[in-house]
Amino acid sequence: MSARERMEDALFTGLRLTDGLSVEDVRARYGVDLWEEFGAELQPFREFGWLIYDGGRLRLTRAGMLLAHEIMAVFLRPAAGPSA
Repeated sequence: MSARERMEDALFTGLRLTDGLSVEDVRARYGVDLWEEFGAELQPFREFGWLIYDGGRLRLTRAGMLLAHEIMAVFLRPAAGPSA
């Protein structure tokens, strides 16, 4: 797996947990600030009450768990760089 694929897998797994993801742990392990990288795309889910971001953790609400695949699809956008 590529580094990007490992990160996506970790994000999918972590977001399914009740405690969600530690933004700092993701930054330390993958060098990515989740909210900086994906915040604009995740904000609508937060506004609808499906996602909680408290500055330290990112997690789904009970209602958000029903939409987990739609929310997690944000993490699957192509990495920036040249197109093939």
